[in-house]
Amino acid sequence: ERGRRARPVLLKTDSPSSSTIHPTPILGSNGQQFGEAWGRFIGPAYLVSLTALQAFNPHLSRVECFQRLEYVITTYGVAGALTSSLKFLARRERPDGTDSFSFPSGHTTLAFATAEMTRQLYGNWWGGAAYGLAVITGIQRVQDQRHWLGDVVTAAVLSSTIARALAPGKTRAAKLDWGVSRLNPSQTLLVTFSWEIPFL
Repeated sequence: ERGRRARPVLLKTDSPSSSTIHPTPILGSNGQQFGEAWGRFIGPAYLVSLTALQAFNPHLSRVECFQRLEYVITTYGVAGALTSSLKFLARRERPDGTDSFSFPSGHTTLAFATAEMTRQLYGNWWGGAAYGLAVITGIQRVQDQRHWLGDVVTAAVLSSTIARALAPGKTRAAKLDWGVSRLNPSQTLLVTFSWEIPFL
């Protein structure tokens, strides 16, 4: 069975769980089309546009507006690059057999990154709504046999974690420091380095 050729890091229940969802009409045709479109371009386009329009918000400074837009673009870039790298490393065949780039789900990555960034920037209410739309994307990817369940779950956890870790004000930047000293006047200079990496 194709699903059982997946890498060991995936859930053992992945294949049977996905096989149960595939024939189940959880989403209608309209729901499937929306889920695919939201994860592909509507979600990211909405968030980038909305954040860019914050430049006209009188309650935010130019620095804050730039920081928010930088956060959104950086998060999409990091999550997308990591997802693409994992696809090439894992080489997992899709349920429909079209190619070997199933793990993890790129659509789900974008959808859940959008959801967590929306929550960070605009509050829990809007974030909760965006998470609901992200779940629709995840269901659509499995129901259309484009991904196994493990592909979608991994993408959701990965992208949400990245979006939370990169959120403005949530983490401190890494700090590199150095110094020069002598143990006594007769010894050569001693150069010391320290690198502080914050715990996310």
